[in-house]
Amino acid sequence: PAVLASQETAEMTELSAKKIEKYLLIDETLYADAAVCIDASRATAECVCVFTAKDGESLAAVQAALSDYCRAQLEQYRDYRPDEAPKLENALMKTRGMQTVLIVAPDAAAAEAALDQIWNG
Repeated sequence: PAVLASQETAEMTELSAKKIEKYLLIDETLYADAAVCIDASRATAECVCVFTAKDGESLAAVQAALSDYCRAQLEQYRDYRPDEAPKLENALMKTRGMQTVLIVAPDAAAAEAALDQIWNG
């Protein structure tokens, strides 16, 4: 929520485990916990994805899937909505311990500052 509050985003919707698997290709056996919010209309590429992997191997798989998702979205939006491409090109992916976060937002710097504030208390 703090990361979303740092942005002027489209209306966001939270994805269920089934939809996470469908859209991000991340099987729920890879993570202990996840929270994924994407633009409800899918008109923008905006998303906040937070995964806590079960172990190091799962963490690597989650990171690879998030990178693949970001690349695929960039390909789609480059033709569909070129104005969204910079958000994807500046997407923020950070890992701390077993937690990986992907943020595609209008202001990557503000999102990173909000994330750092959360992680550093």
